[in-house]
Amino acid sequence: MSGAPTPSANFIRADFHNHTHYSPDSILSPRAFVREARRRGLTTAAITDHNTIRGALVARELADFPVIIGEEVKTTDGEIL
Repeated sequence: MSGAPTPSANFIRADFHNHTHYSPDSILSPRAFVREARRRGLTTAAITDHNTIRGALVARELADFPVIIGEEVKTTDGEIL
């Protein structure tokens, strides 16, 4: 594929690394995350809170777009998604 996208092309707008207030480094509630994702025009998103999927499960119930359930897990070698 080369050149500019054609008008008939079907694209998604996605962000695959997001946190909610279930992570220590975010103050965003799942509801606020969904609202912000809509404002940004996302068509799908993953929530990858630290060592929990609770925020993703809540957001999935609130969202009118697919929410991918993820988790950023702390290991002895660092964090992995």
